[in-house]
Formats: sequence, C-alpha cells, structure tokens
Amino acid sequence: MNLKEKVFEILDGGDQKKTTLNKQVNAAIMALIILSVIAIILASYAPLRAQFGTAFAVFEFVTIIIFSIEYTLRIWIADLKYPKLSPRQARLKFISSPMGLVDLLAILPFYLP
Repeated sequence: MNLKEKVFEILDGGDQKKTTLNKQVNAAIMALIILSVIAIILASYAPLRAQFGTAFAVFEFVTIIIFSIEYTLRIWIADLKYPKLSPRQARLKFISSPMGLVDLLAILPFYLP
C-alpha cells in the first residue's frame, strides 16, 4: 500500500472498511471542530479575550493549520474516492461537494486579508 492509499484509508476509510485509526482521526477532527466553535464563542466575551487572547489566537492558528492540511490531503486523495473520474475531475468533485465547500469556507477567512 502506497502513501496515498494509506492516507485515503485513514481519512476516508472507504465505504466498507472503517479502520480504528480512521474512526480515531474522524473523532479527533470532530472534537477539534467543537473545541474551535467553543473557543470562538468564548473569545467573543471581552473579559476572557483580554485574559486569554493570545491562547485563543494560538489555538485558532493551530486548528486552521490542521484543517488546512486535512483539506489539502482530501483534495489529493479525491481520485481514490472517485475512481471512475479523472484525477482532475475527482478533485473538482470533492472541492464542489458539500463537505468540500464547508471545509473551504471554514479555512478561507483565515487566509484572506
């Protein structure tokens, strides 16, 4: 199994083969999403932002990097998820899918000025 197939197995798991590592990675991503939402809510409260502003900023930076890596890897493995399409078509299909669009919209504001 090459690296791309291993990444696909970890992130997507295929429809029939959900591995323990796949479940753990997906659970970690879900937990990170929930923690990120909580951090945004807490950071909107001025006294907490004044006291923990740096921690909130560092946490946001780290989560955006993790989400960006996950998004990039999912684009990379899209041709394994959609094997009947050409690699370019598979990547476009992922990017324009509901999950791909949500992922993009979640990270894009960080990169825009």
